[in-house]
Amino acid sequence: MKNYDFPTRIPALCICFYLRKSSNYQLEGLIYVRVTVNGKQSCRSTCISCFPDDWNGTMCKNAGADKKNKELKDIVKTLTSIYEALKEHSPKKISAQYIVDIYTKKVTFHHLLPNGEKSIIGILNEKLELNKSKDKIGEESYCFSRTIIEWLKKFFISIGNENLSYREFEYCFYDDLVKWLKTNTRTKKNGYLKKFTQNIFAGNQFALRYGYTKTLLPSYESFANDATETHFLSMQELKKLENWHFEEFSVLDKVRDMFVFSCYTGFQLCDIKAFSADFVELYNGEEWVIKPREKTGVKQLIPFFEQAKRIFDKYKGVFNLKSRDFHNLQLAKISELLAFDKIITNRCGRKTAGMIWLNSGISIEVVSKMLGHKNINTTQKYYAKILLNRIDRETKHLRQTPANEPAKHELKSLNELTEPQTSANLSANIPADFSKLVELLADAVAQKIKVA
Repeated sequence: MKNYDFPTRIPALCICFYLRKSSNYQLEGLIYVRVTVNGKQSCRSTCISCFPDDWNGTMCKNAGADKKNKELKDIVKTLTSIYEALKEHSPKKISAQYIVDIYTKKVTFHHLLPNGEKSIIGILNEKLELNKSKDKIGEESYCFSRTIIEWLKKFFISIGNENLSYREFEYCFYDDLVKWLKTNTRTKKNGYLKKFTQNIFAGNQFALRYGYTKTLLPSYESFANDATETHFLSMQELKKLENWHFEEFSVLDKVRDMFVFSCYTGFQLCDIKAFSADFVELYNGEEWVIKPREKTGVKQLIPFFEQAKRIFDKYKGVFNLKSRDFHNLQLAKISELLAFDKIITNRCGRKTAGMIWLNSGISIEVVSKMLGHKNINTTQKYYAKILLNRIDRETKHLRQTPANEPAKHELKSLNELTEPQTSANLSANIPADFSKLVELLADAVAQKIKVA
C-alpha cells in the first residue's frame, strides 16, 4: 500500500482591531483585537481606551494617539511572531484561540520544541547565521561575533553546563562571566567585555521572538564607562611620521607604512589586508578606490591619493600584515620614538583620515561617503570635531581691523576735535534726570513767549 504524504496546509492569519463602545457615548471605549484563522475568531481586550470620535476603524487619530498606535503595532508584531513560531514547530496546532492563549500567557509553546529549550550557544549561532544570510553583518563583524560565542562556550564549560539555556541562566552569571573574562582574556576594558553581555541579552530577545524560550532576561547594567577616546594625528604630526627615517622594510618601517596608508584611505587593518588592485577604478582620467568595508559592506569612495599609491607600489600590492595587537605594539614604540603625546593604534589611522578631510574643508556628507558610513549620524558623532586651527582660520576676518581704517577710539577723538558744536551736539549734554529736563523746556518756552 502506497503511503501518500500530503503537505500540511498552513492557514492564513488575519489580525484587526475594533472599538467596543461604552453605554455612555461620551465615555471612552476599549479597543479589542480580533484574531481570525480558518474563519474562526478569537477576541481579546488590549486594555487601550479611546473615544469613539477619535477612532477611525483601524487606529487612533487624536493629538496624543502616537503612543496608543505604537502599542497596537507592537501587539500585531507579537501575534505575528507567535504565528510564525507555530508555523515552524507545530503548524497543525495553529488556531485563533491557541494564538490568543499564547499571547495572554495562558499556555506556552515551550513544550512544542523537540528537545525543550535550546541552549544559549545554539540560539546565538542560529541568530548569527540568520543575520549573515540576510547580509545584515559584514565579514569582520561575523568573525568577531563568532569569537565572542566561542568564549561564551568556554565560560559555560567552566561552570559545568555547556548547553545552558535561558531558563537556567541566573542574573549572577553575568558577574561570574565578567570576572572570568577579565581573568582569561587579555582585554580588561569594560567597553569590550560589555559586548559579551550584550550578545547574551540580544540572544534572549531573539529566543523570545521565535519561541525558543519563555524566560525574559534583564540586561546587565553594572559596567562603568572606562572607554578612552580614539586619538588622531594632525597634518604636521602625520608629515613628521611620513618623513621619519626607518630602515627600509624593517618591522617599524612596514608598520609605519600601513598606518600612513590607513591615514590616506580611512581603511582599518582588515580592509588593508583585503585590498588589491581590483578595487582601483578610473573616473575622469584619475584613479579612485571603490571598496566595500569588511565590517559593514558599505562602499568607500576615495581618490587614490599619491601617498597611498606610493606605498601600494612599494609593496607591489601585497600587504603581509600581522595581528592587530602586534601592530598596536609597534605603533606604541613609534609614538614614543617620535615623542607624540598620544596613544597611536590602528584605529587612529582611520580617525586621522576623517579628521583631516573634515578640517580641510570637505563637507561632512562627502566625508561620510569616503569613510563608508551607513548613516551620516555616525560621522557627526565620532568625527565632526572642529579643530582650533580651523576655528582660528574661519574667524580671522572677524577679529582683524583693516589697515586703512583707524581704530574706533581714534575716530571718536578726531570727531570731538573737528566737529562743530551744533544743537545736536549740545543735546547730548542734556541731563538724563527728567525733572531737570522739564525745567529746561519750561525756560525755553518762557524765552520764546518773552521775545514774542
